[in-house]
Amino acid sequence: MDAFGADISLAVHFVYDGPRLRGVVPFIAASRNGTDIARLTLPVNSHVRRVGWLADEPASVLSAVLKDLRHRYPTAAIALPQIPRLGPWADAVRRATTMAGLQAWTTPQTSSAVASFTDGWPAYVRGRDSKLLRNLRRHWKRLDPADGWRVALCRDLTDLPAQWDAVLSIESRSWKHANGSSIDTEPGAANLYGHVAQRFAQQRALRLWVLYQHDVPVAHALAVVDRGVFYLLKNSYDEQFRSWSPGMALVWHAMENAASEGIQRTDFLGDAADWKRPLSTDLPEYESWLLFPAWHLRAQGLRFIDQVLKPPVRAFRAWRSQRHAAPLATS
Repeated sequence: MDAFGADISLAVHFVYDGPRLRGVVPFIAASRNGTDIARLTLPVNSHVRRVGWLADEPASVLSAVLKDLRHRYPTAAIALPQIPRLGPWADAVRRATTMAGLQAWTTPQTSSAVASFTDGWPAYVRGRDSKLLRNLRRHWKRLDPADGWRVALCRDLTDLPAQWDAVLSIESRSWKHANGSSIDTEPGAANLYGHVAQRFAQQRALRLWVLYQHDVPVAHALAVVDRGVFYLLKNSYDEQFRSWSPGMALVWHAMENAASEGIQRTDFLGDAADWKRPLSTDLPEYESWLLFPAWHLRAQGLRFIDQVLKPPVRAFRAWRSQRHAAPLATS
């Protein structure tokens, strides 16, 4: 909220059974521009994909909230973005939607990437592609201390100011800087990640890795550990060192170190980008839900277009593309 909440209206719902608190479901007021037709939305984005909704019985708690929203906003549509496609939360959303008498329109979202070490680091490594392992070992071997390379690990507040300056320096020289997605250029990002780093450093749960050459920061991996999971929040590298793959090598080193601490899972967060997939053991799928009453004509119309009209158009385009790509017969 400090970083991005200046124009956000909160609508946090507390569900009680008598004096007993059964659950908390946070919503924010959705944008009213463009094609956004939802009145309220869960505050979830594609980078984190964590629903900040607490409940002893998720379906019952969400159903109570949805019924309350129907009473307050009879014609409103409610957005539940980035819900895992499988598992207890998806089941809870389905049940709660039915219990609240609402209809649903779901749209698929991109997958995320997770690496599991439940059988130990050696077993995880054996499951990786041999070419990937050769490249990782080759890149790490090139980072020879004799050539001025060294790695620094920041866990607490003592070293955080200097290492955070190194992170911002690396981000300013990364490919992300040019497209406006680096920590130092994206509005609010430096405030958000700086606050997160400081908070977890106080708990000694910060894992900030910085790779240096001759005291010049070249790559970083900003992560936190929580309940046995290593969350990779941000990572980047100096663009001029691209051929060395310092970012990938540093992430691999950080994962191995996490496994040595007894951590059994790395969550790469964000989308399952190409560089994450070879490191992953699982690619969880997500979908976003739009809930609305039966008489919400605009939502019904958009669902009809998406589920009835668009599929044959997509199928025709795919058929035409394959037909044009087919090799010509020769005599």
